[in-house]
Amino acid sequence: MSLAGTRLGHYELVSILGAGGMGDVYRGRDTRLRRDVAIKVLPAAFTSDPDRLARFEREARALAALNHPHIGAIYGVEEAMGVRALVLELIEGETLGDRIARGVKVPEALAIAQQIVTALDAAHEKGVVHRDLKPSNIMIATGGTVKVLDFGLAKFDGPAAPSDLSHSPTITQSATNEGLVSGTVPYMSPEQTRGQIVDKRTDIWAFGCVLYEMLAGRRAYGRETNSDTLVAILEHTPDWSALPPDAPAGVRRLLERCLEKDPRRRFRDAGDVQFELEDIGAHGRGHTSTTSATQAAAAPRFGWPFFAAASAAAILAVVAARPLWTSVNRAPEFSRVTQLFHSASFEYGPAISPDGKWIAYLSNARGPTDIWVRFLSGGDPVNLTASTTLEIQSRVDLAGLAISPDGSSIAFDAGATKGTPAAEFDAWVIPAPLGGVPRKVVELGRALRWSSDGSQIAFVRPGGSAGDALWVARSDGGSPREVVPLRGAMHLHWPVWSHDGQYIYFNYSISTANREPASVYRVAATGGPIEPVVLTARRAVFPFPTPDGKGLVYAANPSSVDLALWWRPLDGGKATRLTTGVGEYSEPSITSDGRTMISSLTEFHQTLTVFTMNGGGPAPRPITDGTTGDIDPAVSPNGQQLVFSSSRSGFQNLWTARLDGSMPRALTSGNVFDERPAFSPDGRRLAFVSDRGGRRGIWTMAADGGIAERLVNADVVDRLVWSPDGQRIVFGVALGNVVALQSVRTADGVIEPIRTPGPAVTPFGFIGDTLGYLEPFPGSAGRPNVNRVAFVRSNGEAATTEAMRNVNVGNGYAALSPDGRRVAALVEPGAAAGSIWIIDLASGKPFQKVADLPADVRFRGAAWADNDRLIVGTVQRTSHLVLFDQTK
Repeated sequence: MSLAGTRLGHYELVSILGAGGMGDVYRGRDTRLRRDVAIKVLPAAFTSDPDRLARFEREARALAALNHPHIGAIYGVEEAMGVRALVLELIEGETLGDRIARGVKVPEALAIAQQIVTALDAAHEKGVVHRDLKPSNIMIATGGTVKVLDFGLAKFDGPAAPSDLSHSPTITQSATNEGLVSGTVPYMSPEQTRGQIVDKRTDIWAFGCVLYEMLAGRRAYGRETNSDTLVAILEHTPDWSALPPDAPAGVRRLLERCLEKDPRRRFRDAGDVQFELEDIGAHGRGHTSTTSATQAAAAPRFGWPFFAAASAAAILAVVAARPLWTSVNRAPEFSRVTQLFHSASFEYGPAISPDGKWIAYLSNARGPTDIWVRFLSGGDPVNLTASTTLEIQSRVDLAGLAISPDGSSIAFDAGATKGTPAAEFDAWVIPAPLGGVPRKVVELGRALRWSSDGSQIAFVRPGGSAGDALWVARSDGGSPREVVPLRGAMHLHWPVWSHDGQYIYFNYSISTANREPASVYRVAATGGPIEPVVLTARRAVFPFPTPDGKGLVYAANPSSVDLALWWRPLDGGKATRLTTGVGEYSEPSITSDGRTMISSLTEFHQTLTVFTMNGGGPAPRPITDGTTGDIDPAVSPNGQQLVFSSSRSGFQNLWTARLDGSMPRALTSGNVFDERPAFSPDGRRLAFVSDRGGRRGIWTMAADGGIAERLVNADVVDRLVWSPDGQRIVFGVALGNVVALQSVRTADGVIEPIRTPGPAVTPFGFIGDTLGYLEPFPGSAGRPNVNRVAFVRSNGEAATTEAMRNVNVGNGYAALSPDGRRVAALVEPGAAAGSIWIIDLASGKPFQKVADLPADVRFRGAAWADNDRLIVGTVQRTSHLVLFDQTK
């Protein structure tokens, strides 16, 4: 009988998700914490069965012992009305078995394998052996994170008599009898099938079976009957010819070691398998055959080249037990890595107290963004701002939270009242760690940071499209002085003091959202020239100097799409990568003794979404699934072809598809960032921005693919627009302290200025010879610039109406409809939620709002599909916090 609609304690059983030998699994609702969960129910009829009850209790103990981002979490055990239930993490996605049925490319298989083996390694370190690893017990969550589930057959490693039924192997029949505990024969190790004592090496065998199945598309030991399968496990070897020809050479060797029938000759530790996979990645570049090039291009975002560079492990945790920062100037190592949250909420912008006892972070756990504190020794998190009237920053482009050197205050950005526009945010502090009355410290300033002795503060004064300035003042905000003025529309984010108080480090970029290109610089606290510290054509962001003054931890992506944490000695030595994995590691914060570090781990769901621009139309509809990293849409003039920038190959390349997202095909390839595509007026060519050759510039190619050709080197600030005759491409570029528009001739690459009445950014289309763009205006009372929609004729005369000026398109985009009648404005405040507006140019009415977006959704480009529908690149993120520390 279904229990849907009933309650167990404070959990509501909403609907059934599936059934198995241990009973039913329901989607549930935690009414206290307001989150969705999975509830595995052991029916009342089974509670008298000692084997069933032992398995139930064994799974609860095993999961309680584990806390790992690639293992499904347990939230608790409930018992009511004679029913026992496990309350588990709800993982939205599909099983690995389902993914295998659709076909898994080599790059994705190896990336998934890394996550599985990382989970096994964590379980084995806790003495837990899974014993039932198989594709149906492995989930691939939306976004790509792999989770190992179902520890119902797990044992705690140690001596066990073969006669002990709780440790004996079990068999799945084609039809199971009621009460029969089920396992799966094709994944059993030889010693498991014989009923011998098993240890962690039986999981390594099962892992080999799973990896083989991902690569070959069939089971390593699958036969028609269980008896035949048992014989194959004991006597036969897999068909190695079934492995794909583009699999790196080391893969078969790894599988042979995993599937050694003698456990003494098998890999002994999951960590050994992980290192072997990493070694395959390090030496696998360039071994893909010509026939597999299309397969690699069609692979999801965990593509082989990315896997080779990043190893796709959840966390690289080097287990040497020594302090993070030593007298020897070398990269830090970690003895314990912990993901702190496993909820549906969104935690980000963290700071750790100087004594390492607590962390402060931003979270939407109650809905609106608040500042929370969590003590690392235990206890529930504390919300410091739920009762205030402040509009707390919901984004961390400029900076996250900061904690004063004495641990008494937390700095943050906020507006004075709920609903305050992000452009009017200021720098505030609130008493820590238990909260109190917030206090504004710096008006017209953001991203407050204390010097190590607490006597000074640094803060940013945003200038909108004109860039940002860095200021220093006394700790009370008095005697402010500018140390980095506005320069060339450069955006200065994430300031942080060196521990000796001599320097301030920061991101510096032409992007308002810490996107490519962004590098790390520093400036003397007394002012003077800025000095490059980490220069890159990609991203180097979120700097944090180490307490010993010898190194810098920062986030970068020199050879991949996603950020990882890196350490670089400040004496000019080689940089060392600290983390690998799915998602982005960023926003590091380190304790004063250097023994503990907190960072965010963020996964991005980049989706092309269709919005209807007529009131009362259909709800927004995604045309890509968010796991393939799709942004920057462009639609051909005939409305038949969609081109977009995507990371589904492992790098940021251009792809083409039908307008509904079907039939995707790669147009470019390689370890590059190809973005911001734009069609020529005749639809035959594409222009795009790329860092090919290590220098950003404008490139062109045929719209259906072919050889890409560099047109000109240029640090393009925003999007590209072709002139109606196809002879020029217009773009924005930083000139002095402003952004201006230029055009490049497609015939010879000669750059020419575009005449506008004032500063100009973000060109978005032509109506005849009249160009639409965004025009920066000075903000009121010293606030950052605001951007208004504007038009200019070919002779430089303004063609703008007052109706176009009622919306501040801050940090956003504009797009002109194909018929030239309407403009869509995508508004994206720096620290608040975005929205979409529309204006009918013929009617003369002001902009009207079409849609509001959640605070955790950003825009990345927009293009009209037709005169009624707008395709928008939306970026939604999920973020949790990861703690790196020493156990000794």
